[in-house]
Amino acid sequence: MNKDYFSQDTHKYMYCSDGIFSEFIYSLITKTFADDFKKYSQVYEIGAGMGRFSFALLNHFHKVCLIEPSESYVAVLNQLFDKEQVTIMNTSMEEFFKNTSIPPKSLFFNFHLLHHLTLEQRKEFFNYLRIGTSSGSIS
Repeated sequence: MNKDYFSQDTHKYMYCSDGIFSEFIYSLITKTFADDFKKYSQVYEIGAGMGRFSFALLNHFHKVCLIEPSESYVAVLNQLFDKEQVTIMNTSMEEFFKNTSIPPKSLFFNFHLLHHLTLEQRKEFFNYLRIGTSSGSIS
């Protein structure tokens, strides 16, 4: 991960203090995928950034975990979201999967992450989502 890239706060255009855009994107996802999202007990957003896409997840799921490697973006997330409803983790994708037990019926979103990852990191991410981790499984 390029920590200098994140520490410069180069993405202020992504800051969003309401969920209008998030709800629009979420509505497209629910129309595109024939899945009952209500069956998932835990939802994760990997690469939550400054929460632009996170609002809808908090509106539609009871347990949401936002995973973000940038400390400055985590500070924004902490200001935007109620700690009782959401868990915010300041960690990389690799460390998250290595150190976290993932409960059954978990759902992962990564709205804005993939273009930040190397090809090897993308392969690793999709491998974790496909087979789960040694400490838990993904349904």
